[in-house]
Amino acid sequence: MKYLLTLVSIAININFYAQTANSYYESGNIKYNLKDYKGAIVDFSKSIELDPTNAKVYYSRGYSEYLSGDFKTSSQDNTKAIELNPNDEMAYYNRGVSEYELLDYKSAISDYTKAIELNPKYAKAFTKRGNSKATLGDYKEAILDYNRAIELNSSDASYYYNRGDAEAKVEDYKSAELDYSRVIELTPKDGSAYVNRGLCKDKLTNKKGACTDRLKSADLGNMDARDLITKFCK
Repeated sequence: MKYLLTLVSIAININFYAQTANSYYESGNIKYNLKDYKGAIVDFSKSIELDPTNAKVYYSRGYSEYLSGDFKTSSQDNTKAIELNPNDEMAYYNRGVSEYELLDYKSAISDYTKAIELNPKYAKAFTKRGNSKATLGDYKEAILDYNRAIELNSSDASYYYNRGDAEAKVEDYKSAELDYSRVIELTPKDGSAYVNRGLCKDKLTNKKGACTDRLKSADLGNMDARDLITKFCK
């Protein structure tokens, strides 16, 4: 009987701590959604103190640390999350974004690749891997990643913008112009997209079109466009 009561007591204690850990986790999520990242980190840390076996709490804390600018600690938390659950693509993705900020682009590519292996429809992982490849100067491979990201999600303007930048780097100005046009369709007030499309039009000897884009960008408040108008659109 005494043994049975001990088992019941242990079960109750485990349940109590699990619930408390979960309540801190939920509280951390609320603060995260309110962009109170420091407060979220405090609550996630309390949750981990009570239950250090939950991988999602580590990568949630890690992403809050990332958004707070603490990239090294963020990477460490996501490494712990991976140790606890090596099949969670979010932990690899989150570690990748921290590694990118730490200028460790090859490690970031490796983590994005693992995230993609676990979830082949992870559009953000494709575009982030593309960004890392582009930073290393591998623009053609970056374009392939952006292509896949766009196949998976054709409504994210940043994917077209990134691909346009990479296409311009390999002097495929016509394709870049089309991508910046798509950015403008999705986000009509993006002044930088007009500037970049104007630069492509310049390369394609369409000076009038380039100046039209710069004027539109200047109307949207882009200072770079005003400098380009003064220099090239007299």
